[in-house]
Amino acid sequence: MSVGRKIFLAFVLSQLVTVALILAWNFYILRPEFGPLIAHRAEEAVLQSVAATDDFFVPAETTLQTSLQLLSEHVLALDKPDQLERYFIGQLRARPHIEGLYIGNPAGEFFYVMRSDEKAAGGTRTKVIRTGAQGRQVELTWRGPDGAVIGRASDTADTYDPRARGWYRSAAGRRGRVWTEPYIFFTSRKPGITLASAIIGKDKAVEAVLGVDIEMDQISHLLGQTSLLNEKSVYISTSDGKVIAHSNASVVMPDSAAGRDALRFRNISELSGSEGRLAEGVRQWLAKPAATRGAAVWEASASGQRYFVAVGQMSNIDWPWQLVVMVPRTKQLEVGSDSNIFLIAALGFATLFAFAVAYATSRAVGAPLALLLANARQARQGNIELMDDLNTGSSEIDETNEILKELAAQRRGVGSSAIAGENP
Repeated sequence: MSVGRKIFLAFVLSQLVTVALILAWNFYILRPEFGPLIAHRAEEAVLQSVAATDDFFVPAETTLQTSLQLLSEHVLALDKPDQLERYFIGQLRARPHIEGLYIGNPAGEFFYVMRSDEKAAGGTRTKVIRTGAQGRQVELTWRGPDGAVIGRASDTADTYDPRARGWYRSAAGRRGRVWTEPYIFFTSRKPGITLASAIIGKDKAVEAVLGVDIEMDQISHLLGQTSLLNEKSVYISTSDGKVIAHSNASVVMPDSAAGRDALRFRNISELSGSEGRLAEGVRQWLAKPAATRGAAVWEASASGQRYFVAVGQMSNIDWPWQLVVMVPRTKQLEVGSDSNIFLIAALGFATLFAFAVAYATSRAVGAPLALLLANARQARQGNIELMDDLNTGSSEIDETNEILKELAAQRRGVGSSAIAGENP
């Protein structure tokens, strides 16, 4: 076998062994680590979503604290409706996550400013309920994004009484700040939560209750964005299994038992697909004492597919909500499969390049050696004139060729002398 071929085969074998070692390391060493890695990432997704949701409530707490101070010092008051409305609208513009602000008093009066696209996109609606000698009056005002009035109306059929609502009763009963349980908002018919606080007068009596509304749809949208995982679903559940926010599904459904137009929150078991089938495992976790709960991850099977389920408890609000992340195991491994395809493609190109280099190297070495061999054969016969001049760029080969020429010349000289001696 020629030297060139040996060099080529050496290159090829070394490259194939390298490729085999890399693939073996990837498939048999790294791939089994994907499962624990995905489980860890699912746990991180829970903690990340918990932190993002906690941060989501900070603007409401800031708005409530600032508004309470202004109301307690009577800078703002129900008897200053124009000033109060401008302030509430300004807070809505500054706090995109807040859906509405309102204040109610023990007389049943109510002042509410909420976002509303009813008359104009990006507009607001103000609802004022007054009680007095002229009886109960309900006035509605719609404003455009620029604050200009675009509609007014009276609503004689309105029966809303702030004193009967959970946010008012809870804050007045506690005489302080409370987060309500998630409920269906009276006006928008959407799920939400209220941060409310009582305003205590100098006589220690409740003067009014201030409320800040946050729609759960906003949190659902946030949950869909805050995760490192692919094809995941994220939802928030109460301790009794009500789903109050979901990254990609509606959490509200008709409540036929409570009336024709009544709504209620969807239960975990009523979620579609694998989420509903895996509800029992989540329920068992929710049934544990709150003090023993932390962030947990387990693997479960539904409809022939494996899932990682991660659960973590909310920390900065009054209600013990649980945040649940579900992610298909195979969907996460697809990322590894894509990486394997890229790896194999890269190794294929590297191997082809190595073959080309090996072939060029074998030709660069083999061709001069072949010429050198041909010259050596001519030198053995003393045929100096048939020997080629070599300029291979390799000093060793070129020098060897010159030595062969000298040896051939000597051989020819010795041969000529012998012939001359035989002829007198």
